Amino acid sequence: MKQLRDEDFVILEQLWVNNRPELLQNVNKGIIDDFRKVNGLLNVLDSTQNVEAKKVKEYAEKNLIEKMFASYEGQYLSLINDILATGIPNWNEDDQMSFLLFLNLQYFRTKNISDNLLKSTQKSPNPAQFDGFIERAMNPMRWLMANTVTYNSLNKRKIVFVENTSTLDFITTDQPVVNVYAAFGKDAVEMSEDEFELYCPFSSKKAVLISFKDCYTDMCSISAAEKDVKIYNDILVKCSNRFVFSKDEEALSPWLEENQ
Repeated sequence: MKQLRDEDFVILEQLWVNNRPELLQNVNKGIIDDFRKVNGLLNVLDSTQNVEAKKVKEYAEKNLIEKMFASYEGQYLSLINDILATGIPNWNEDDQMSFLLFLNLQYFRTKNISDNLLKSTQKSPNPAQFDGFIERAMNPMRWLMANTVTYNSLNKRKIVFVENTSTLDFITTDQPVVNVYAAFGKDAVEMSEDEFELYCPFSSKKAVLISFKDCYTDMCSISAAEKDVKIYNDILVKCSNRFVFSKDEEALSPWLEENQ
C-alpha cells in the first residue's frame, strides 16, 4: 500500500464520515483509524535506517492489506459452502450482511474500479487539486466504498441465488464479481442505484445476483437457461482483466475461437 499524508486522512473523513448516519460514521471512522495505524507503522519503519526495518516495511506494504482482507475469508467461505450445498441458504441478518460486505470488498478491489476512480479525477475541472490523493488513498477508499454500499443497500437489495439448469457451465475470471451494467459501457462511478447489480459465480451451476430490481424478492432462487448462462459468461469475459477459468476447456471454446 502507498503511504498517505496527514491531509489525506482529513479528506477521507470528510468524504466517508462527515454527514453520514451515526452507525456508518462509527464504522467508517474505525476503518480510517485502522489505516492510520498502518500508515503510522510504515512511517516509523521508514524513519528507521537499518536493513531489517526496510525488509519489514517492504513486507508490510505488500501484505498488510491482503491480511486484512483474509481476516474475513473464513466466514465468507462458510457462507459460500452454504450456497453450494443448498438452494437457498438459511442465513440470518448477520450472515447476509457479512456476505454482502465481502462481495462488495471483492468488487471494489477490482482493476476496473481503480481505473474508474482515476478516470473520475481526470474528468474534474481541476485534476491537479487531487495531487495524487486517489493513488495514495486507493486501499482505504475501497474498504470505505464497500462498507458504505453495504450499509446503504441493507434494506433495499435482494440476494438472488441463480441455479444453472442448462448443459452449459458458468465460467469465472480473475475478476469474478462484476456489475452487470458495467458491461454496457458506463463507468461505475456514473451509475445510479438501479444500474448496480452484482453477479458472481461460485461453481459451474451456482451463482448469485445482488439486485435492486422489483422483479426479485430477497433470498429467492431463479433458474438460468442456456441463453442466460451465455449472457452472464459474456459479461464476465468482457469485464475480466487477464484470465478466464472453467473446469472444462470446452466451456471456453467461444472465446478461444474468437482469439485464434
